[in-house]
Amino acid sequence: MSNITIRPMEPEDWNAVSEIYSEGIATEHATFQTTCPPYTAWDAFHIKECRLVILDGGELAGWAALRRVDPRWCYRGVAEVSIYVGEKFRGRGLGSRLLTALCEESEKEGKKHTYLRREFSYSSFRQRMILPDNVNVDNIDAKMENGVLTIDIPKKTEEEKRKNMRQIDIK
Repeated sequence: MSNITIRPMEPEDWNAVSEIYSEGIATEHATFQTTCPPYTAWDAFHIKECRLVILDGGELAGWAALRRVDPRWCYRGVAEVSIYVGEKFRGRGLGSRLLTALCEESEKEGKKHTYLRREFSYSSFRQRMILPDNVNVDNIDAKMENGVLTIDIPKKTEEEKRKNMRQIDIK
């Protein structure tokens, strides 16, 4: 298995990032964009703190970023998730790893984010993801409305966290 690394995206990554983005645009399933914008335009719309790249054996294989849905105060913390994996790296779980890392990164920023994740599909699909330990898996809710899949992933309460603790006797 290759050496997989996830790190913050740097401006110097743009050539590889834009190439992967263009591959996604070409599928006509990943976005409504028809061309890849220049870095300055892309940079202006994406949240600076939550941009990641995934490297496979040192080669940039994919990227993830958050984009503000709306600048108005009532939409603070609401972001659209973009995850793109290069064509030759698809089908190996890198997108799920990016999503997990992006969720963790946004938590580090100390902000409560609600994620809007868009997936375009013309048939049934199944998506797997690794969830952080602080997720209340019993109360995850998903609904489809007007072609938008919304998944509510609540955090565990302090009481639920304590309930999972156990005492270990030392002998």
